[in-house]
Amino acid sequence: MSVERMSTGVSGFDEVLDGGLIQGRNVLVRGSPGSGKTIFGLHFLSAGIDAEETALYINMGEPQAYVEETADAFGLNTEQIQFHNLSPTQEQFSERNSYSVFESAEVEQPGFIEDLRDKVDKIKPDRVLLDPITEFRYLTSDERQFRSGVLGLLDYLKEVGATVMLTSQAGDSITDDDIQFLVDAVVTLDVTPESRAVNVSKFRGSSFRRGNHSYDITDEGLTVWPTLVPGEQEREVESGTLSSGVAELDDLLHGGLDQGTVTILSGPTGVG
Repeated sequence: MSVERMSTGVSGFDEVLDGGLIQGRNVLVRGSPGSGKTIFGLHFLSAGIDAEETALYINMGEPQAYVEETADAFGLNTEQIQFHNLSPTQEQFSERNSYSVFESAEVEQPGFIEDLRDKVDKIKPDRVLLDPITEFRYLTSDERQFRSGVLGLLDYLKEVGATVMLTSQAGDSITDDDIQFLVDAVVTLDVTPESRAVNVSKFRGSSFRRGNHSYDITDEGLTVWPTLVPGEQEREVESGTLSSGVAELDDLLHGGLDQGTVTILSGPTGVG
């Protein structure tokens, strides 16, 4: 049975997913700070705008103005993206009455959920980016409430027909194993001093290219170079021989070098 696909907007990555994301599902994009999670998500939303879809950015990290500046720097279309800002604002720190003796989970969660539901009901988004979902952990009182809250949010967004991308800050001191169990797909952005690589460890309902695929972040945004698969790059080569240019060597090779093969010449310096 064929499924409806949706482009990630990231150059080269749809090929890794054998055609793109599955419409109506959710995907977790995880990685360390600076790996490109937000840029990846902005590509996803921008592709939706280009396809005349409705896009919602649920921002739990950087201020909206900073996110828009980042998108503009990479030439991504954000003019029609709907923002739902849950990140701390300057006013929250400057207002004299912003302090409370109650736990953050007791005070913030009911309003957070109600406001988010109102926003989703109003715009009926085709694509949703929640960046980063790990911040939601601090709005819940314990791990059980966090897990049930994330699962409830994903189920609700699925009911309205949204395709959801979540980002997660992953590292040695931060675990997101619980989130990986809840989502349909898991994408990891891995950064070392020498390289950047993206790999897919989970993609329900679809095949995908396993292994590490190189990626880079330039002025054009994030680009993925899928690893070549043996056997897929075959091409027909005419049979025959080619002269080496040395008649005596051609005689030894019974006519010359076989066309389409690789020959190595070795020897010490000065032998010619």
